Amino acid sequence: MHVRLWSFGLILCGLGLFAVAAYQYFGPEDGPGLIVDEPEREISGCSVGQTKAIRFSFHNRARHPVRIIGLAPC
Repeated sequence: MHVRLWSFGLILCGLGLFAVAAYQYFGPEDGPGLIVDEPEREISGCSVGQTKAIRFSFHNRARHPVRIIGLAPC
C-alpha cells in the first residue's frame, strides 16, 4: 500500500515539474527579445557624401531567431 502511495506522489511531483518547465519554455517572455548596445550614437567629423562604417552589437534574448531587415537612414 505504501509503495503505491509513494509512486502516486512521485508521479504527481513529476507531472508538476513538467508543467512548470512547459510554462517556463512556452510562457510569456520578460522584456524585449532583441537588445542593441548603444542604439543612438553621435557621429561627428564627417563631411557630406563621406561613408563611414559603424558597428552595432545585437543580443538576441528571445526564444526564437530574429531577422534584422535594415536600419533607418540618417
